[in-house]
Amino acid sequence: MQAVHAGHTLVALTLASACLLGACATSSAPAEPVPTTELPQGWREGSPTAFERLLADAFPGEPVRLSDPALGELADALGADPATAVRAAVLLGRSGDPAAAEALLLRLERRVLGPERASDAGDVVAASALTSSARDDLTERLVDLAAGPQPHPDLEVRVECARTALRLGEDAPVPFLLSVLRIGTPEGRAEGTFWPAPARSAWARERAAEVLAWRAETDNRYSADASLADREAEAGRLALLLEAAGIAAR
Repeated sequence: MQAVHAGHTLVALTLASACLLGACATSSAPAEPVPTTELPQGWREGSPTAFERLLADAFPGEPVRLSDPALGELADALGADPATAVRAAVLLGRSGDPAAAEALLLRLERRVLGPERASDAGDVVAASALTSSARDDLTERLVDLAAGPQPHPDLEVRVECARTALRLGEDAPVPFLLSVLRIGTPEGRAEGTFWPAPARSAWARERAAEVLAWRAETDNRYSADASLADREAEAGRLALLLEAAGIAAR
């Protein structure tokens, strides 16, 4: 497992959140045909602030259909350097194009484990970007990536796939996310699952805790830097709340 460099990932997700969460209304198909759109010039260059401005101008709020050349360029860029891959994932997610969602899914289903600590930033944002998709087959494929028999080999990407599945109404990844919270704890070691060292999983554990607390409709008390006993206790508290709500936690 290659851990993400924390600073790189946080910048990537901040950018993705700013660009996606209030972006296109993609929960249902538009009533009229959407226009075909080309990629804005210079999307690979410039500062993050300049990219956000470019994105707002190119995709001001309504879903668009990316042209075939644009879609192909962005799909290829998902395998480029992390900074370019992040921008490509944001553009694909922001477009609201079902074909763009398929490109994101196909990239994730390649199950790439990059050689560098920041290699997975683009895939993490790709999984996050799928929150805005309305594809019927999306959650099943995300669950497979998160907790299927052949999950994505990168822990951060697995967690983000699980988070998106939960946000879209699929609870199957809950046991996996709870096991992430228990990395390094006595109960986690008793489960016998191979995980990275706790110090290399802090970001993934924080992301897992955040979405589990959201699903349990409770406050998030988990801290990746807390003692093993406190971390295990919080995982147990969330598990009990989820079970009480009828959500399988094991």
